[in-house]
Amino acid sequence: MIRNMTTNVTFRHAFALKGLERPVPPGTYRVDVEEDAIDGLSFLAYRRLATFITVPVAGQGGAPCGRAQSAAVGPPGGAPSRRRRRQLGERQAPDQEDVGS
Repeated sequence: MIRNMTTNVTFRHAFALKGLERPVPPGTYRVDVEEDAIDGLSFLAYRRLATFITVPVAGQGGAPCGRAQSAAVGPPGGAPSRRRRRQLGERQAPDQEDVGS
C-alpha cells in the first residue's frame, strides 16, 4: 500500500537543486513524499520511495514565470535531519497534511 504525504517547508535563503539551472529563491515550497508499506511485520511501517519539491519555473532573466515544476530531492530515505535543515536555514511548517491512505 502506497501512501502520499504533503508538507510545506520554508527556506529563508536561496538554495540549489541538482538538475536546475538557477538557485531557487527563498520561500515556502510544497514537498511530496511517497512511501510504501513494508509487508510481513507485526507492526505498520513504511519505506520512503521518493521525495519531490515543487518549485517555480524561472522565466527569461531568472524571474518566476508563474509555472511550477516538481524536482526529485535526494535518494529514497535521504531526507536531511532536523539539525541539518536548521543549518541550511529552513524549517518545517506546522501544517503537515496526509493526502493519501
